[in-house]
Amino acid sequence: MKERAASAVVFNIATKKFLVVKRADTKDEHPGQWEFPGGYVEENEEPIEAAARELKEETGIVSEPIRTGEKGVYEKLEVNPFLFAVDNEEVELSREHTEFKWIEKKDLEKLDTVIGVEQEMEALDIQ
Repeated sequence: MKERAASAVVFNIATKKFLVVKRADTKDEHPGQWEFPGGYVEENEEPIEAAARELKEETGIVSEPIRTGEKGVYEKLEVNPFLFAVDNEEVELSREHTEFKWIEKKDLEKLDTVIGVEQEMEALDIQ
């Protein structure tokens, strides 16, 4: 069975930008790469619950998803993407990440991202 994860693609309604976070250099996998907040789905937890939990743990943002995307499989990990909307840029990073940025979708290609970031946006029908 594949490990399941959930990602939280956060869209700022006011600025029309997306939140990306940079993985700490101490991480075993993909240190220093940019990603959307997210993490593993725990036992007896639905992916949508995991996305909201991870979003709060990693950024301090409390929100409910407004859209669900088709899951994708990257490096033996099943990722379930969810779109969250916020109206401010307040972020309180956990130790898992060292930086955050609010970017336009076109800026993603300029960043060193983990595998699947662009596909997650496509799965959420973000043009």
